[in-house]
Amino acid sequence: MGVVALRPRWASPSENGFGTIAVGPKGVNTRVLAVRLAQTSSRLDGPLPSLHGKGTALSRETPLRSDNRPPGAVRYPLATRLNSFRAGGVDVVTAIRRAAMVPGLTALELNYPQHVEALGEVPLATLLAEVGLPLTGLNLRFEGADFRDGAFTSPRAATRERAVLLATEAVDLAARHGAGHVVLWMADDGFDYPFQVDYARLWADEIDGFRRVAAHDPAVRVSVEYKPNEPRRFSLIRSMGEALLAVRDVDLPNFGVTLDFCHGLMTGEHPAAAASLALRHGRLFGVHLNDGYGSADDGLMVGSVRPCQTLELLAVLVDGGYDGTLYFDTFPVREDPVAECVANVATVSRYLTVLDRLDRSALAAAQADHDAIAVRAPSRRRGVPRKRRLTDAGRRRRRERARRPGRVGRAAAAAWGDAARDGLRDPSRRQGREPGDAGGVERRRLDDDRSGRTRSVRGSSPGRPEDQRGRHDLLSEDPEHPRAPVR
Repeated sequence: MGVVALRPRWASPSENGFGTIAVGPKGVNTRVLAVRLAQTSSRLDGPLPSLHGKGTALSRETPLRSDNRPPGAVRYPLATRLNSFRAGGVDVVTAIRRAAMVPGLTALELNYPQHVEALGEVPLATLLAEVGLPLTGLNLRFEGADFRDGAFTSPRAATRERAVLLATEAVDLAARHGAGHVVLWMADDGFDYPFQVDYARLWADEIDGFRRVAAHDPAVRVSVEYKPNEPRRFSLIRSMGEALLAVRDVDLPNFGVTLDFCHGLMTGEHPAAAASLALRHGRLFGVHLNDGYGSADDGLMVGSVRPCQTLELLAVLVDGGYDGTLYFDTFPVREDPVAECVANVATVSRYLTVLDRLDRSALAAAQADHDAIAVRAPSRRRGVPRKRRLTDAGRRRRRERARRPGRVGRAAAAAWGDAARDGLRDPSRRQGREPGDAGGVERRRLDDDRSGRTRSVRGSSPGRPEDQRGRHDLLSEDPEHPRAPVR
């Protein structure tokens, strides 16, 4: 398989790894999909191989986001973690340009205030217009020694006020650029030791901060991203249940929850079930996709560890009417960030396409009966293609292809022909043993009454009862068997 090279006009040829997206047989196996997704991504230069091998010239002057999206990618804006593209001290402007060239990304989300302050003299509106990505959200980060003991729950009133001011500034910036969503990750709002804090006071301070930020601009959604621990041993908002309790206490329609797949696994939740709770109340404002093993915030590629749970989460989002952005919160430490992001886009697009093909009525009927076995059938029948079963004509074609010397070479074909005449599969194993000898292997024909297909049984040492021989899918001496030796 060839290599698909995608390079925007601003990328220098010397920018290895980032200036060019290389998709090869040992990397992301998405040659055709990358071409399709490129038609929906940022404006690109250079010829791209089409589905039929012909080149198509794409330039920055060609608007490509409105049409020809893959079936599954139409439903949600897709954004990714910008810090993944800042390896090696890359500045924020270059990282945004690198992220914008990933086929299939249709949105941008930034950390506030870190990314915005690092833009320098480049206006955010100008940069957004250049890369052609809308800003759909700001992720608030309370960093520095001032917030080490907490942001909204700091023991110092001045620090709490500074945290609220920082959050309201993010709300104003989001409103100016049409983002409409600010995510609050309260990293240091929590505790580490017994008797360290007054829990009722801590909760009251947190709710007060949430309410003041959400009330600042009712047109901008504000959500809390929960996590059970890290960096504090116990976070104050640890789970979906506690997040929804905070939503109830804040009691403002523009305050909700952001679900992070790995954070839910860390707290022992089933992500789809947690999302269903928030969607039930209409308060799921953000979704961060990644994957992991559950013990830590691994941030692995989407669907790499728990594909079935990821697919179910997307099904719940579709059925529940989720209308926000899907944000790839992954950490490609050793992987190329561009190729890793391409893989995430491809996975989500493929999963959403599977959901489009799923027999929902059959699935709903199985779920109504709580039938764990039947619930698997719709996805196998329509969502995931089965391996095609051979017909009689197909078996004949397979035997004809096997007889062609070009398959294994003329010398090997001749050797296999000699072995077939002797009733053996491999001439290298001829040691003077006849079928039925002790230690030998006798292959017999067995008609399976259930399917009518031909199987075989392995023989045994003399004296072993015939009815105790085990069934195995081995080769048969039947010349009509599809895997019979060449004669």
